[in-house]
Order: sequence, then structure tokens, then C-alpha cells
Amino acid sequence: MENTSRIRCGRTLRRVALLALLAGIGIRTDLRSQSLFDAAVGGDLEDTPTSWLGGFVRSAVYLGKDHGSDAFRFQSVYGQAGLVLTPSGTRASARADLRIRSGSEWGTGLTEVDLREAYATFRAGPLSLHAGKKILSWGMIEAVPSVDKLTPRDPAVRSPDENEQKLGSWMMQADLSLGSNFRVTAVYKPLYTPSNLPVSYVPLPDYVTLGAPRYPDDRPGEGSLGMKADLYGKGVDASLYAFQGEDPWPALEPGALDLDSLTFQLHNLEMVRRSYRTRVLGAGLAVPAGPLVLRTQGAWTEVMDDELRGSTVFPEIALAAEVEYSPGQLTFLGGYSVKHVLEYTKAAASPSLEAGPDLLSGLPAGVEQHFSAFTRLYNDQLEPTFHTLYLILEGQWLQNRLSVRVPVFARLTTQEWIFRPSLGWQTGDGLEVRAGFEGLFGPDGSLFDLAGPPLNCAFLALTHSF
Repeated sequence: MENTSRIRCGRTLRRVALLALLAGIGIRTDLRSQSLFDAAVGGDLEDTPTSWLGGFVRSAVYLGKDHGSDAFRFQSVYGQAGLVLTPSGTRASARADLRIRSGSEWGTGLTEVDLREAYATFRAGPLSLHAGKKILSWGMIEAVPSVDKLTPRDPAVRSPDENEQKLGSWMMQADLSLGSNFRVTAVYKPLYTPSNLPVSYVPLPDYVTLGAPRYPDDRPGEGSLGMKADLYGKGVDASLYAFQGEDPWPALEPGALDLDSLTFQLHNLEMVRRSYRTRVLGAGLAVPAGPLVLRTQGAWTEVMDDELRGSTVFPEIALAAEVEYSPGQLTFLGGYSVKHVLEYTKAAASPSLEAGPDLLSGLPAGVEQHFSAFTRLYNDQLEPTFHTLYLILEGQWLQNRLSVRVPVFARLTTQEWIFRPSLGWQTGDGLEVRAGFEGLFGPDGSLFDLAGPPLNCAFLALTHSF
């Protein structure tokens, strides 16, 4: 990890190839689930183990516009194969999820191999132990992951399945069932897996390059720890969450700066990703009421990095409520969330990285203030309070062959919108054809004003599962 001065150096950025992952994740994370594992069961170790091999083959095309013009281009064209192996016995099991993808993305050819998950499980009565690379999500309300600091994400993944945005991490997990209504879970992540920041695909000035990140070492004291307690009652489910460790979304800070002292022109400005530690306490509640399910969730997040706290990242309190209504073959999911930034101060600069007197004044403090504002922009902390409304419509008809999904998110504070409708058709022989649109829209200077134009697209995907 390089750190030659307060202004740090690293390597060059332009655009990075984005991993597109397949549907059929090793652990299927339901939108409303609170845990990935059922209670452990006992049995005879001498029972004959069984194996299961499944997978899928997918081809996909994503069509969007060039940034700053009306010309269309193929964002991504690829073929992909995935294999999922799940050998299991009475007390021991394992899962491996391998993906191979080849094609072109963002104008660059690619061939990649991704071991998305690979972990083993051992069960002994009420205790289950899991170790390896896996995907694990926490929280009652999936659309608002305020309590979920375990799951890194890549929001730019070119896949028709939104669950593919979740990335696997190496972890050790223990589940202890205390009767049929109570379970305690502990998770330890020794290695840091960051989320893919918007800087990977947001158009930036030519002189901005991506420097070497400042991430924690692979020492035991640098890991992350999560604890969860689940209570399952007849008319209510409740969960308590605690986390301490590295936030999956890194902050941004300036690195090396190359400025012509005569012309005052900026030749190079490094953008450095930096991890920081947080502490989270949260709670969730789910109550069924006839055809309705009511959910609430709250989280308090404390920033443990004194260097960044109060300038780049802030402690916050987040609350959310959600209603699910399922009349027959339709499901309506509507929710509201509000986030209040504690110790709030107005940003000292704009999040723009365009060269000008505002950016270059008072070096290096002026540059640092702009990077802090950029971090606050994607963390939704430029304003003291942030409000979001969302509605998700899902439906299946014609013996579940026809499926429709329409998520709409309104980020009220910044007047931004997310619109991702899709339509799928099952042919009956394992093949699904799905077409849709992915749109991010926002006013000038907003996050989606930067990220929307390069990411907005229409897509067509064919997936055959076996």
C-alpha cells in the first residue's frame, strides 16, 4: 500500500471492464429473506453423500448511447456459461459456483473466469458452520440495505437479474438455533472486498486517473465482524443486527497531482479509493396481516475513522417502512425510507472535478474538499436528510410462463429516478427470453446526471437453465 505523502500516487484510470454475473446464484437470496440458512438437522455421518450439478448458458446484448451524443453503441455483447456444484451429505455439504464469460464490453474484448461462490458447510445438531467465499445479505428490507454492510455490490453489472449486483466475499459463519423460534448468527470476514464505485463508469475529465487503493492489510485485526439474532413468532419476525468493520463502499481522496506551474494547467490528478471502518446497530420487524406483510427497519451507523469523519463521511440514522401486497398472481411492494445525517455540515465545495479556480484554489485543501464532496454525493450525504419512495410490481401469468417486473424508485431529495422494467417469457424447455430497460435519470449535477447517460440501456437476454 503506497503512501509517499499526503498526496498519494498510484496507477492510471480510464474505464474498467465490468463483471456481468449470471442468474442462478449459489444461495438464492429472496427479496424479503432475513437469513440464508434453515435450522440445522442431525443425522448419520455414514449416510451416502449426494451431488448435484446444474447451471445455465446465457447470451445477452445491451444497447445504449454514447455519452454526449445521440449515437447508439453496444455497451455489452457476451456469451456466458455457469456451473453450480452442490455435493451434500447429512452433516456436510458444499457449494461451488463458477462463471465463464466472453464477448465485448464498453468497447473492449473480454474473456473472464469468476468463481462467484465456493464454500463448505458442516452441521452438528443446532450448530452450522460455513467457511469460504459466499454471498450473504442481511436486512428485512432488501430495497434499502441500511443494515447490510456484509455485501459488496457492483451496480453497473450488465445482467438481467438484479441479484447479480451482489459480490461474494471470503467469510466464516456460525449459526446456532436455540429452539425452533430463535437463532443467533456470527460472521467474520478476514479480507476486504470493496463495492464497485461509480467512478469506474462515470465520465471524468481526461486528467483524472485511478490510483492504487488504500485498503486494509490481510491481518486478523483488520477484518469485519457481524452478529445477528432472529426471533420467529406466530405473528411477527424480528431481527437485531450489529456490525463493526470496513464499509463496503470506499471513500475517495486525491492522490498524485501534476500541475504546470507556468500555465496552471492540470495534467494529472489521481483519484484514490480508501476504505474506512464503521459500526452499525440495527433492528427489523416483519408482521403478516392477511394478504399484506408489513416491514420496518432502522439502523444507526457510526464512523470510526477520525480522519474522514465530519468532512467526507458522517454518522447517520436510517429508517424504512415497506408494505407487500400479493393478490393472486400479482405482488405490489411499496416503501419509504428516510436518512438523517448526524453532525451534518454543508460541503465546502461542489462534487465536480472539472479544472477551474474552485478546484485549484488553496492546494491541496481545495482538491481534497472536492473529493470529499464527490464521496458525499454517492453516499447521499450532501443534504442533511434524504427521502426515497419506491414501488415494485411483479406478476406471473399463463402458467408462470409470462413474467413482468417494474421497479420504480423516486429519490425525492435530489429529484432522481430509477426505472427498470423487464418482460420475460419461459418457453417451457428451460429457456427464458427477457427484454427490458435500465434507466437512471436526474437533474444537472446529480449522481444520476453523471452515471445515467453511460449506463442507461435496453437489453435482450436468453438464458437456458439445466
